[in-house]
Amino acid sequence: MDAGLAKVEEKLHQAAALVHDLPFDRRFRAVSLASLVHALFYFTANHAPLGEPRLLEPTGLDRAMPFIPATVLIYVSAYALVFVAFLSLRRVENGTRFLAVFLSCVVVAGFIHWAMPTRFPRELFPLTADADPLSAFVLSAVRAVDTPSSCLPSLHVATSMAAAMLVHRERPKLSWGLLAWAVAIAVSTLTTKQHYLVDVVTGTALAVVAMALVDVVNALRGRRVRGRRSARRHRSPRPARRPSPGSSTPASPSSP
Repeated sequence: MDAGLAKVEEKLHQAAALVHDLPFDRRFRAVSLASLVHALFYFTANHAPLGEPRLLEPTGLDRAMPFIPATVLIYVSAYALVFVAFLSLRRVENGTRFLAVFLSCVVVAGFIHWAMPTRFPRELFPLTADADPLSAFVLSAVRAVDTPSSCLPSLHVATSMAAAMLVHRERPKLSWGLLAWAVAIAVSTLTTKQHYLVDVVTGTALAVVAMALVDVVNALRGRRVRGRRSARRHRSPRPARRPSPGSSTPASPSSP
C-alpha cells in the first residue's frame, strides 16, 4: 500500500514539474530565436529569389476586396501573435511541438518563395493623401523592407493560424481568441494588398499539414520509446524471492 502511494506521489510531482518546466526567460529566448530563423529564411528568399517572380491571376474576391491602409496595423501584429501564443505555453512537450510546427512552416514556405517566387502588383495600389499618418508610415516601411514577391503561401497566415491552433491543447479558451486574431490577420493580408486569396488558402493549408505531420512524427517516436522501455523491462531479470523469516526450506532427500 505504501509503495503504491509513493508511486502516485512521485507521478504527481513529475506532472507538477512538467507544468513549470518552461520558465518565462527560456520561452522568450526560444521564440525570439525561432523568429530570427523566420526572418533569415523569409528575407533571403524575398530579396534573392531563384527566378523572376511571376504575377498570379486575381480572383473575383481579390478584385472586390478594398484597399484599406489602416489594416496594416493588424497585418504587422502577426509577429506579436506568435510571441503571445508561445509565451502562454508552460508544458515542455507543447513548446517543442509549437517550435517544430512553426519552423516547418518557415522552412517549407521559404523554399517555395525562393524556388517559385510570385509577386503582387502593389504598384496598382499607391498610398493616397487621405491615409492616416501612422498607417501610411507603417505600410510604407513594410513595402520598403518587404519586396512584392514571397506571396504564395502567405507566411503571415501560416504562422498565425498555426500559433493559434497549437495553443488549444493547453489553453483552449485563449486559442479561440488567438484564432479570431489570426483570421483578422488573414483578412488584412488582402486589404493591405500584400497577398492574393490563394496565398491565404495555401498558408492555412500549410499550417494544418505541418501540425498534422509533426503530430504523426511525435506519435511514432513515442510509440518507439514505449516499445524500447517495454522490451527493456522484459529483458531485465527478476530478483529472486527471499524466504520469509520462520519458513523452513524442505530438506533434500538423503542418498541411501
